[in-house]
Amino acid sequence: NPFARTPQYKRMGWGFKVGYGSNKNFVDLYLLRAYDCVNSIDETWRGTLAPQENIVVGVKGQTTPFKWLSLTANAATSAFNTDTRAEKVPVNTSFDKVFDVKYSSLMRFAGDVNANIILPGVNANISYKIVQPDYTSLGTYYMSNNYHSLGITLSTTLFNRLSLTGTFSGQEDNLSNEQMFTTCGYIYGANATMRLGNNFNIGANYNGYLQTQRDGTVKVNDSTKIHRMMQSFSITPSYAFETELLGHSLSLSLNYTENKDLNDFATGESDVKTKALGLSYNMDVKPIETDFTLTYSHQESEGFNSLYKSDVASLGVSRSFLKEKNLNFSASMSMCYNEIVRQSKSLSLGCDMSASYTHKKVHVFSANASLNT
Repeated sequence: NPFARTPQYKRMGWGFKVGYGSNKNFVDLYLLRAYDCVNSIDETWRGTLAPQENIVVGVKGQTTPFKWLSLTANAATSAFNTDTRAEKVPVNTSFDKVFDVKYSSLMRFAGDVNANIILPGVNANISYKIVQPDYTSLGTYYMSNNYHSLGITLSTTLFNRLSLTGTFSGQEDNLSNEQMFTTCGYIYGANATMRLGNNFNIGANYNGYLQTQRDGTVKVNDSTKIHRMMQSFSITPSYAFETELLGHSLSLSLNYTENKDLNDFATGESDVKTKALGLSYNMDVKPIETDFTLTYSHQESEGFNSLYKSDVASLGVSRSFLKEKNLNFSASMSMCYNEIVRQSKSLSLGCDMSASYTHKKVHVFSANASLNT
């Protein structure tokens, strides 16, 4: 049956990269040529599936004019035929020897630029990216287009113990001004890590995302307008210490995530709040060179008239054998309890085992087995 599944053309391609410079100052040139083989699919499909071809010319470079400043940039131009069967444009171009310009041809641009700044006590990165509408390269499986974005990241260390990082970026689509609506997205976050003594560390993290819409070719309808926010908070303290016979490490993670529809007419049906707790303990028994790990996690997700709970506990052991410690064995057992309140409950048990042997540091033989009920 030739219509059982949509086929795909056989695609061929070639390309090269040539570059010059050092780690701090360099320039690279790229070229990619790719095309579909018209006769590679059944004749039945050739009238409905268009073969494509593409040529991409790109340049990537970096310069370091000062010790505190480095600039990097990528830029590419893509000439793309959406249908190689289309009529050729009766104009001579410099691409004629490798690419036929046809009435189905598009030429688009994409690029980004980054500035890395290192000053006493502060590091900064500023970036800008643009991908024109319909930019396509047959050298990538998938690529978003029709947007541009601007971002900045700042980081510093205080008192040799406290590390701080902040980031913000904004993205907007509809560069062609032909979409019904223009969608804007903003990503922002902050991270702090503090080391207290030689054994205790604590980290705190916040991440947020805001998405909204404004008018494009059509005026935004307030009742259907996309206006959504997602944010998460997490705290991760950890403590580690050693004795003559044992090594101990204990870590805790607390997380709260909220996904909320901010539309004035929203009913809350798509809102979700999630609370998560994780606890991990690792013990290294030095006389027998064996590690034991005990973990527990709990999660609650609350949606519109629904509540999901999950508890997972596991115990693992690992050890290396032989003189060169190149035979490794590990095993773990876990139990998982899931509940959708007032709807269903389930309990599952699992066991995993694995062994690996490394020969002459380059050959690895491994075996794995698992059982879940």
